[in-house]
Amino acid sequence: MKRVFQMLLVALVVASCNKKASTEDANADTATETKTETPAVAYVFNEADWVETDLSAINKAYPILVKLPKTAKITPSDVNPEELMVTINEETGVDVSTTFENTTEEAVKRYKAQFAAGAKTTKVLKEDADGFIYEELATEGYDAQYRFFFMLKAKGEGCYVFHNRATGIVGGTKEAAEKMYETIKSSAKLK
Repeated sequence: MKRVFQMLLVALVVASCNKKASTEDANADTATETKTETPAVAYVFNEADWVETDLSAINKAYPILVKLPKTAKITPSDVNPEELMVTINEETGVDVSTTFENTTEEAVKRYKAQFAAGAKTTKVLKEDADGFIYEELATEGYDAQYRFFFMLKAKGEGCYVFHNRATGIVGGTKEAAEKMYETIKSSAKLK
């Protein structure tokens, strides 16, 4: 009888352990199912957030006043300290650099050929004498990216180049890129 009682007790303990393990597995499955990643959010342009900014305060080589978001972080580029990086948020920014072309039309032609013209993965959406907006078509895992180049003629030789960048899966909407381009284009001026 004592032996039967011991076997019964062992069976109850084993059954209890199995039930606890099944419950934990079910809870883990439920927790996994309810846990979802927060999707990346596209940059939304808000004109009220953009204020006139003096780029020469960061680098004397850029005597430019231009509207940028008041919360933007402006630093020398990690790749080339002669260039500026304007970080708008963790997904979006604008790079400011120089180019050797002496007219904005020449610079537009070169950058368009280099980045947007003729490639199967890009499409020019808008072009004028001082720049262009293009779409990098969606690819597996990435939404379409809307980019622009804007050229500002320097006082001497060359031009200044403003190019937006997106660093994540979602970089912004077509509307935001167009508004950013128009705001920079209409506000950028030499000091």
